[in-house]
Amino acid sequence: DPYLGTAFLADVDLAMTNVHVAIQFAERKGSGWKVGTGLSPIVDFLAEDGSAARREFRVTSIECLHPDARLDLAVLRLARTGEQGQLLPQPLPLNGDPTRVKQGARVYVIGYPAADDRFDLSLVDAVFGRALSVKRLAPGEILATRQEGLEFTHDCSTLRGNSGSCVLDLAMSRVYGLHRSGTAGIENRATSIAHTRQDLRLRDLGIHFLS
Repeated sequence: DPYLGTAFLADVDLAMTNVHVAIQFAERKGSGWKVGTGLSPIVDFLAEDGSAARREFRVTSIECLHPDARLDLAVLRLARTGEQGQLLPQPLPLNGDPTRVKQGARVYVIGYPAADDRFDLSLVDAVFGRALSVKRLAPGEILATRQEGLEFTHDCSTLRGNSGSCVLDLAMSRVYGLHRSGTAGIENRATSIAHTRQDLRLRDLGIHFLS
């Protein structure tokens, strides 16, 4: 099956990812979007190295492909019962305080890095080994904030499959950002979640932020 990227649970049954991930299975439905393009997307909250266990939940609808291209933010609704009868995990707490997102803050990324031809294979092996397309944690720090706090850069090790990963602060494990892109060997870029705390689309969906 095609592997598209990473998503994380931001509210009871709402997952965040990137628009450039979700658009792979999105079709127009009136003024909104629906799951289509012949794909039946599933989010697996396990897929861990050395384990065959799965915790898969089907994407039932596309609630938002945010029109602000700078955010690269999509919201998906998931089935509340998994493919094997499991319940969804608890959502991650979202940071609503933009002052916490600053240069030098210690953070980590959780996602599913996949094969990436931008890097020499020996470099990928040195950082990730051969365990790709499984859940990985990568520590680092915020390098800088940009665009009046809308974006920050970080140096956590990521590959192409990390698109849509959560960037969490090391101290409190709040989601500081939505990882969306990177320049090999230089920096990674993430949308600051706190910047979206007043966004009407997210508020209408009932997504909550911590102060």
